[in-house]
Amino acid sequence: MADRIACRTRDFVSNKASIMKLPVRIAVLSVACLLAGCGQNLGTYAVESVHIATSPPVRAKTAAYYGEFLEIRLRSETNLTALADAVDSVYVHADFCPLSNPRGLIAFGPYSGNGDDLGLLSASPVLQPGTDDAFHYRVYVPVAHREVRPETSGQVRLPTYDLRETKDDLCLRLFSPGYNITDSRSKTIRVPAKMIPALE
Repeated sequence: MADRIACRTRDFVSNKASIMKLPVRIAVLSVACLLAGCGQNLGTYAVESVHIATSPPVRAKTAAYYGEFLEIRLRSETNLTALADAVDSVYVHADFCPLSNPRGLIAFGPYSGNGDDLGLLSASPVLQPGTDDAFHYRVYVPVAHREVRPETSGQVRLPTYDLRETKDDLCLRLFSPGYNITDSRSKTIRVPAKMIPALE
């Protein structure tokens, strides 16, 4: 009986000590983030519309290679160019939801609502909010792509997919690579399949 009481007492003291140490651990992690650099929050985005792009703002050679693009228009309270001092390059991860493979789809962007390339924020025109006091962006996703064997070792292998053969939602996420503990990234953006126009 005495042994049981002693064991329970030790467990209680151990648990109490762990609970008391929790705020200390949280504080240590917070300081580590400040020192090592946790990623910047790139904001939350809502999908405004999705349609077939008539003239995507990509190089003519790129447009000819991929053919048809989806233009996904986004709305946000976040001004990306205001983050230029904290974030350098911004790209787009894309995949069928739930974005298990960040490079499951090919995506170009982000671009401003006027089509300005925002890939390098420090060199991008300063964004101005629209009449709705929000900032507007575009992302372009090729409708289909078939993987081509890399010509050289180390060359990035692009995915094979065809949006005409699926009814799944698409997921996007803006991100900025760097040396932080966590990447700078936005909240995941879900593009409902019902918003995607009929593709032929």
